[in-house]
Amino acid sequence: MRKLAVGLISFAVALVAGLFIDASARAQQLNPKETAVLFVDFQNEFASETGNLYPILKDELKRKNVLENAVSLMKTARERGMLIVHTTAGYSPGYAELDASNPGLFHKIVRARKAFVAGSPGVELWDRLRPGPKDTDIVLKGRTAMSGFQGTDLNYVLRSKGIKNLAIAGFVTNICVEQTGRDAYDLGFHNYFLADVMAAKNAEDQAFTEKNNFTYIGKVTSWREFVDMIAVTQ
Repeated sequence: MRKLAVGLISFAVALVAGLFIDASARAQQLNPKETAVLFVDFQNEFASETGNLYPILKDELKRKNVLENAVSLMKTARERGMLIVHTTAGYSPGYAELDASNPGLFHKIVRARKAFVAGSPGVELWDRLRPGPKDTDIVLKGRTAMSGFQGTDLNYVLRSKGIKNLAIAGFVTNICVEQTGRDAYDLGFHNYFLADVMAAKNAEDQAFTEKNNFTYIGKVTSWREFVDMIAVTQ
């Protein structure tokens, strides 16, 4: 009888655990119609070997296979029916809209590298992520702020499409990606930071941002783990 009782208890525990795991898995399922993939500044300046800012990120791009991951993410997102949005950077020739006396490094680096000048090849989307004639990706106008929400229609676009969940990828992890995520969080979006589809200038900056900053405003995940959360609809 004791063996039978122990066996029944073990079976019950396993059953409850199984039900809990199954419920947790269901709870993780995201509606693709309420989910968007946001590529932050996936432009030639960062992603192309000829880009003015590519040298800053090249080691991390290669270490994490960021560019190939981005292509795979884009293809899978389209297959699963998710919205794809690109927020981009862009400045007028001569950077007239910037305050050269501001001590912050963000715009100083852009100016020093002569990056993201409107009309230059650097502001164009990286060729392997450019939408084709039949794709419904949304490409927002170039902005001069860190956050993809500042000076753009990003919030309006996401709201009008019924988006609740936001998977964020792009450059630079601890600058424009993080600032975009902070604004998204304050606006009520559920953030998923795709750590293997973004890059900082080194592994230390990436790790610090993932552990100490992203966790307060979203969930850190890989692109594969993220797409596994997307419910498959008929």
